Order: sequence, then C-alpha cells, then structure tokens
Amino acid sequence: MKMLVFDMEILDESDGYFRHRISHNDQHTEILFHPVKRHIVFPESDPVSFKLIDNQEQILKILCAKRTDTFYHGFRLKFILMDNKEVALFNDLTKVIVLDRRNGEKEIKILDCGSKGIHEIFTDGCFTGT
Repeated sequence: MKMLVFDMEILDESDGYFRHRISHNDQHTEILFHPVKRHIVFPESDPVSFKLIDNQEQILKILCAKRTDTFYHGFRLKFILMDNKEVALFNDLTKVIVLDRRNGEKEIKILDCGSKGIHEIFTDGCFTGT
C-alpha cells in the first residue's frame, strides 16, 4: 500500500462547516466538514479531491476523531492516508497488521493470525532515529 502525505489547514467557518485547504505534493484542494453533523463535502473536482474521495473513510476517521471544540481558523495538521486501504480488514481484530521494512521499503500486510477481541502489538525491538 502506498502512503500519501497531506497537509491540512482550516481556513474559515460558515454555518458550522469548516473550510479546509488540503495539499498533496504541489497540488491543493478544499473540502468542507461539519464536525457536529460529521458531514464532509468535496466541492472541487481535482486530483487531490479524487484521492481524498478514494480514501474517504480514512479522512472521515481523522476529522471525526478531532474534538469539535478544536476546530478553528488556522489549525494545521500533517496526516497520512494509505492509498486504497481496505478499511474493513484493518478493523478486524482477528487480523494482524504487519509493517515490514526489511527490504528498504514499507510493505504492509494483513495476516490471519490475530486473537478475536484482543489488540496485539509485535515488535522486533529496533529503533531508528529518523
């Protein structure tokens, strides 16, 4: 899965909808989000909007997890979406999510060896200072 890095800034608010400018590489778009109604609007038709729409469940999780009282003009956030992530697999506690960086690239795998109802984290104990 490819990881996509975005920058977001809240520009203003109107009728409870906060206008966000979202950038990916050198491209930008705007979205509207109502934190109380948890409603997102994609008014633009551009490559960044299409990427956000393709990964809409992830962007909604990010925006819905933010406390409603922390939406304000000027708020900035850098976030990562996993392109075409199969959200249902990541929410299944009977699966184990593996990040393998042994070959110099980040490879994410989902394996069928989790324990139902229990979150487990496995690590090799390494640390990178980057």
